[in-house]
Formats: sequence, C-alpha cells, structure tokens
Amino acid sequence: MSKVVPEELNPMMLPSILLEQRRGLPSCSGIYFAISADDEVLYIGRSVNLAQRWISHHRHPELEEIGQVRIAWLEINEPNLLPAIEEALIDWFAPSLNSSSVMSGASVVVQGTAVKVLLKQIRKSKGLSQNELAQLICMSPQSIQKIE
Repeated sequence: MSKVVPEELNPMMLPSILLEQRRGLPSCSGIYFAISADDEVLYIGRSVNLAQRWISHHRHPELEEIGQVRIAWLEINEPNLLPAIEEALIDWFAPSLNSSSVMSGASVVVQGTAVKVLLKQIRKSKGLSQNELAQLICMSPQSIQKIE
C-alpha cells in the first residue's frame, strides 16, 4: 500500500497483536499504531522493520503500564514514504503519546536524602500512590520505587 488517506483509515481494522506478543510482529516496513483496550490510538510510529523496532521500543514501559495495549500495523512497501505517511497519520489521529515526552527513570537522576524525604512527604500528605506520584512529577513508577 502506498497511498494512505488518513480519514479513510481505521486502525482497529488493521492486523494487530497484543503488546506482550510483539515478538510476533512481521519484519515488513510500515506504520504501527499502539491502541488501548478502548480503541484509543495512543501512539503512531514508523519502521523499516516492525519486528526489530519493537524488540526494545522506547514507549514499551509506558504502554505496558497502561495495559491491554495492542500493536496494529499498516504495511508500506515503499519505505521512503514512511515519514510522510507517519506525519499525516499523527496529524489526523493526534495520539497523546506522540506529543508527550518519554517517561523514563533512566533520564532522571534523583539523589540525596532530602529529596527522598520530600517525595515521601508529598506522597503521604496528598494520599497518592507511588504511581500517582510518579505521574505527577513525570517519573516512571520504577524510579519512585527505587527512591522510596
């Protein structure tokens, strides 16, 4: 497929697999869609090799935390068209994760006892779970667990 009309494309009708089964993605080039359990397009990307791209995708931890996410794909036989098609689809579907920064514990280093104590106090005073605190301060839940 080389001509893609965003308003005519329904990602829910594309072939898809659960995120946990991502190793079963084909090795073709194409556009991929991360789709929530309630059919919201969360993220759109492109790759010349879908299977290879999802071995360690930068959004995998976030998508895994959301749960019940599936990866759908649209095979594109002309890899040079991928950037333009991806851009058009992102513009049309406006997926929330395409416009947000990647949340990764590796990108934020928190050191010092005072910071640890402050984060614990904020979490307890506001009645937040570790996940809620992580979201509030743009850190991964795993990073919060390491701090506390």
